[in-house]
Amino acid sequence: MPIARQTSVAPIWGGLCFILLYRTLPADLVLSVQLMHQYGIPVSQMAIGWLVTALPALMPLLCFMALAHRGQSALWPWLVLPPVAWLLCQFALAIIAGIVITRFGLAPPWSETLSDLLFRLAVRLWSVHVLTVLLTTLACGYACWREYRQARA
Repeated sequence: MPIARQTSVAPIWGGLCFILLYRTLPADLVLSVQLMHQYGIPVSQMAIGWLVTALPALMPLLCFMALAHRGQSALWPWLVLPPVAWLLCQFALAIIAGIVITRFGLAPPWSETLSDLLFRLAVRLWSVHVLTVLLTTLACGYACWREYRQARA
């Protein structure tokens, strides 16, 4: 098969996984435009809010593209890396938010510690949402791996 077919498999399945993980993208874009026009919220603040939501959903896309670029043909990296990257991104964003909130005075120091914030995030994440993300990334990872192997054959 041509090289173009091999490299186009990862962005297609990664893009589908992004759309499935970030289901509210169209509504968020429309709401962002309305908020900017009605309340004058700066574009940078809207972009940060959008990135916090979009960045974890982009992790499977980045994993699929990296695995396709490396020529990985084993199944386990295609199934394991995207959900792990999503989870690590969620915790990294929570740590950054906790540091910003506690260090820069946006919240009183007695309100919530970083460990409380991470515990609350873990309790929230280990629910139906995590199972949905796990099933979505597993299905997209398997489909991407299958098509990538067929394109290489």
